[in-house]
Amino acid sequence: MTREEKIKYAMAFLAPLLFEKEFQEPSEPVQITLTSSLRAEMKIGDGEPQTIKFGAPFHLHYAIHQFVEYNADHERKDWECCVHEQYEEEGFEKMNGNIVYDPELVPDHIYHSIHFCRELIEGYFG
Repeated sequence: MTREEKIKYAMAFLAPLLFEKEFQEPSEPVQITLTSSLRAEMKIGDGEPQTIKFGAPFHLHYAIHQFVEYNADHERKDWECCVHEQYEEEGFEKMNGNIVYDPELVPDHIYHSIHFCRELIEGYFG
């Protein structure tokens, strides 16, 4: 997942939270500028920018990491079983004996959400 895609997904997640009155009335615009991996500036409307310092680990980031690590292996195995049950051998690709990840295979399986979360935080927890 590219940096731009990660920003897009993060903003799509945050927008409804920042504009709480999403369907009632217009809210003041919020401008967020990432100044480093540990700091950002947030400006609401015409107000002065406020510096935000992120603690380590970032709570949301850590929560996603815990969710992924707790569920990934089990749900990957379950997804692979479902692929074997629902598709012929020619319907999916294998590499080193494992099914190559394809979001089109068993599209409603929870593993796709876990895979997405893993890509979103990739590289942060080593």
